[in-house]
Amino acid sequence: MLARPEQQGGVIGGQTLAVALAAIPNRRAHVRVHGLLPLLQVCIVLVLMTACGSHGAASAAGTSSGNGLGTPVCTSPGGSPPDTKVAEPSAPHGLFVLAGAQPLTQSQLGPSIQHYLVNNSDVCGGTVFVNWPRVDNGPAANPRYNWSVIDQLIAPWAQAGKIVNLLLNGTGYHGHVLAGVPPWLQPQLQTVTCGTDIAPVYWQAAYVTNWQSYVTAVVQHYASNPNVGYMHVGVGTGAQTLVVGVRNAPCLAGWNAAGYQSQWPLYVQQMIAFAASLHSPKQLIVSFNDYANDPPAAQIAQQDAAAGIGFGFDGLQARDVTGYSSHQPCDQTNWCALYDQYAGKMPLFVQTLYQSYPGPGIGSVTPGIEMTGPLPPLLQTALAVHTQIFELYAQDWLLAFDPSAQGYSQYHAQYVQALGAAAQVVGTAGGAALPTVGP
Repeated sequence: MLARPEQQGGVIGGQTLAVALAAIPNRRAHVRVHGLLPLLQVCIVLVLMTACGSHGAASAAGTSSGNGLGTPVCTSPGGSPPDTKVAEPSAPHGLFVLAGAQPLTQSQLGPSIQHYLVNNSDVCGGTVFVNWPRVDNGPAANPRYNWSVIDQLIAPWAQAGKIVNLLLNGTGYHGHVLAGVPPWLQPQLQTVTCGTDIAPVYWQAAYVTNWQSYVTAVVQHYASNPNVGYMHVGVGTGAQTLVVGVRNAPCLAGWNAAGYQSQWPLYVQQMIAFAASLHSPKQLIVSFNDYANDPPAAQIAQQDAAAGIGFGFDGLQARDVTGYSSHQPCDQTNWCALYDQYAGKMPLFVQTLYQSYPGPGIGSVTPGIEMTGPLPPLLQTALAVHTQIFELYAQDWLLAFDPSAQGYSQYHAQYVQALGAAAQVVGTAGGAALPTVGP
């Protein structure tokens, strides 16, 4: 893991700064100076916050950690001054809450998100899952699209002057893949069964035509909405570039029978070209996947960069921290090297694999959460390779700011500090501390 700078009695001296500099792994024999800048900044911020007794370390629940002094501003509805601390200053940047697919008034965590996070200045805004069947009533309906579904997801963040990003899901997720396709379309589709999942063959004409029509309509409808930030265009399962089950031999056989080996790479290339053809005033993103790395992440990065499309993945986890700090590739995709290579050519994002696992004392957890590991080193690693968009689970934000969250007494201080340090690089909402209403 990346080392955290030590403190020296509240005084920032040469030795402490040297510790901060030593925490930066030298990934190359000849390292570009700007390639070190994000991690250098976050290390120095951590030193300052610790040694100077910052507002972040001692903040009340529900407040941000920033002090507003020289802090960059993240993406905002009114436009933001360029943040020179990120690689692509004019593109979206900031820390966002993964806020689910339901309006905050209807979701389990919604009241806590509203109370502790919506007005928190370290939170640039929310990232929401947009389920295709809830919006698209089909070509025979008039009106075809129910925009109120998305408007309800945007509303609480817009009222707080924040940004909302849209994850456009092309299907549901594991266990519910076909359920994420509109019911009126399902009978027209060839499908592949993989265990309990039934998934559409994504490259068939009926799916492609209707999916692209829907994405086009969303992009056009929200093109001038100042509270919409960027949009993920799903290519496969959910909002990712993923075919479910292809690492399982029986599932792969079914997909191959449907043309997976030849048609899937062509479909991904086609969807990136389609996204570029929309000339969206909002940043569009097409991700890679670290599950099967097919097509290779390097190929998607090259296509995204050429098309002006954002790039990233939904699987940041503890093994990436270990790989990066030990000068090894970050999983099979070696995404850390790709982020270094394409920094400044397109905005780079990460989403953690699951909510993070800070350590013992938070009850039973799933294996996926344990794989994710603690949040602070994940943020440091992603910043070190120029990530400027972070999609973080609401549970991690609430661990920092909600006193009722399990594990709050043990872990909230380090989570507040880590989030605040990252916000000092990618920007806060207005650059000043904006406390929420107290409990």
